[in-house]
Amino acid sequence: MKELNIGFIGAGLISLAHGLSVKSLINNPFFKDVSITLKKVADIDQSAIERFCNITGTKKTTTNPMDIINDDSINVVYILTPTRYHKEFFLSAAEKGKHIFCEKPLAFSLSDIKEMIKARDKNNILAQVGLVLRFCPIFWYIKRIIEDNKQELGKLLTAIMIDDQEWPIAGSTHVSDWRKDKSAAHAGCLFEHSIHDVDILEYIFGSMKDLFARIRYISPEAQAGLEDLAILNFEFQNGGTGVLTSIWHKIRRDFRHLELYFENGNLILQNYTGLSFKSLKGKIRKRKMTLASSYKEIKKVYIETNNLPNLKTGVDTYSYENFSFIKSIIDETPPYPSLEIGLRAHKIIESAYKSSNTKKLIEL
Repeated sequence: MKELNIGFIGAGLISLAHGLSVKSLINNPFFKDVSITLKKVADIDQSAIERFCNITGTKKTTTNPMDIINDDSINVVYILTPTRYHKEFFLSAAEKGKHIFCEKPLAFSLSDIKEMIKARDKNNILAQVGLVLRFCPIFWYIKRIIEDNKQELGKLLTAIMIDDQEWPIAGSTHVSDWRKDKSAAHAGCLFEHSIHDVDILEYIFGSMKDLFARIRYISPEAQAGLEDLAILNFEFQNGGTGVLTSIWHKIRRDFRHLELYFENGNLILQNYTGLSFKSLKGKIRKRKMTLASSYKEIKKVYIETNNLPNLKTGVDTYSYENFSFIKSIIDETPPYPSLEIGLRAHKIIESAYKSSNTKKLIEL
């Protein structure tokens, strides 16, 4: 029987989502011939460890992350720390031959990510980046609707996306405040959160061709070099255009809003939160499109179409993300999304900073 002994480095909020997801895969009928164990968690914050263990039932703990990497019985490592530590732990775990899941952003720079890719290849390990929106049923559904109605909708004219989030620094949702420290986070809303958005826009519409960005540092928290507003104007290779607005501000919310306009129609998603949305509407010429009216309905289609287990964790997208990663290790196939996809998203973000600084259009 194949054994996957998993170690978590990091026990914060995102670790809870991954922990619940991994726990749901233990003894799951989809993996009946595999032993999956969430063996140990590491964090320098003892209170975070206690909270994680109370929720996930994990027994073994340590305050030294290297204990996870140096434990020969652990063959899968999750890196769920502040971004500044990703590269260090990734390279160490890769050198030990462990398969790795690493949260986004992968690292601070393109050169760091390329070094991580080389380490993956050199040590013949499997590695996945945490671009979780690729596992959101709603974005999968929107992509499918566009593909199924491609001829009727016509060419994309423009895509408008708004990512509206509360400052993630120990507010009403986040219990930690490391994102207010530039040395730990590197940058603000665009880098830390909207790297998801540029990735999902390319997932739906293909590669971007160029972009122009305006990035601002408005609130007192942003003065440390952590942007709280970013506006990206871009063009896709297919000729369509788009605008992404990324915001961190002091209001309790975490919404994404998406408006898509085509030659002959539109699709509009309002207030998507992860497990719900206010509305999803579409029109082709004078005809209203028949679309799913609830997240529950879309989730059902997503599970059935992709042959997934119905994992009742309350953190759906993370559950599907972890299912994909664990399955790739069991099947010994390249994980998705790959580090190269993470590198591409990072390149777009870096190009946006360059554009804002130089006030120039940047070719991608």
